[in-house]
Amino acid sequence: MNDFEGIYSSNNTVVTLNNVQRELSGNYKCEVSADAPSFHTIIQESHVTVVEEPQDLPSITVEKHKYTYGEKIRANCSSRSSFPAANLTFFINDKEVGNNDFTSHTLFIKSEGNGLETALLALVTTAVPMIFPEGRLQLSCLASQFNLYRQSTAIILQEDTPTLAHVLGATPPHEPPEGETNGVTDRSPSDLLRYSWFFYSFILLLRLAFSASADSR
Repeated sequence: MNDFEGIYSSNNTVVTLNNVQRELSGNYKCEVSADAPSFHTIIQESHVTVVEEPQDLPSITVEKHKYTYGEKIRANCSSRSSFPAANLTFFINDKEVGNNDFTSHTLFIKSEGNGLETALLALVTTAVPMIFPEGRLQLSCLASQFNLYRQSTAIILQEDTPTLAHVLGATPPHEPPEGETNGVTDRSPSDLLRYSWFFYSFILLLRLAFSASADSR
């Protein structure tokens, strides 16, 4: 431990390193020796990783936000600038996504050249009714590093179903039959004159009939 002089403290059971950097990742050994006369020695070794958390929350990108049944949903989740690269997991409606007949995902790790890494998880699945309850799908991505870092982000995708109005087109306004307005028949002046003439003619005929009947008596 001489290389760490001044940045560690220790007792009989614990060694503490302070202000560690990523470069201190590696294999660490612990040696325990018995007193005289046996001087029996046991050495245990373990790998230690100094973590640098991602600078930002994981991000999700998709081709679009509305899908019809049978379409492919393609999404990418990325977590940038960390060491080591974050583990990424997709969830659909809070259920972890695995590889199956409808879904596949592929993980890519890219070195940024400064010792940090970017992780990208590509998801391909199919839009089916079971993953769109009430026409909505919540797609989330979890980024984690051991038990030290856990952050997630989520987006909402929607079912794209044409409405009936879009299929049939707009309903044209109802036009009443010619001569009718809101159920009331419109009469022209000539119609009223004709009906009046028929009425007076009918009254005249009745009077003549009564007159002829009276004369015959």
